[in-house]
Amino acid sequence: MGTIEVLCGLDSRAMPPTSHAHGTNNLLRTTLKGAIRIVTIAVIIFIAIVFPFFDRIMALIGSSLCFTICVILPLAFHLKIFGTEISLGERIVDWVLLVVSSVMAIVGTVWALMPQEKF
Repeated sequence: MGTIEVLCGLDSRAMPPTSHAHGTNNLLRTTLKGAIRIVTIAVIIFIAIVFPFFDRIMALIGSSLCFTICVILPLAFHLKIFGTEISLGERIVDWVLLVVSSVMAIVGTVWALMPQEKF
């Protein structure tokens, strides 16, 4: 919530020292901070009601997207860019990591999509 307040310019740390106003501006700023906090909590509750299995969505994102973005793509780019310049041992390690990470991403994605009633 603090980040949203900073982005909206409502946080005192984000304002210049001379703009600390009293009275109506301070009341408006406090009201907006309260409204942002209430809306943020309402959005979290809405997501929890609409997506009762939100943990499965997060597992799917973690297994497929995180492996792809954090491991598979950097290894593939490294092999593509430096494929002829790196040693054979490094290429083998990159390929092994690429295969293992791909298998883990696939297994994690399948596991996240499997019905939980079977377990």
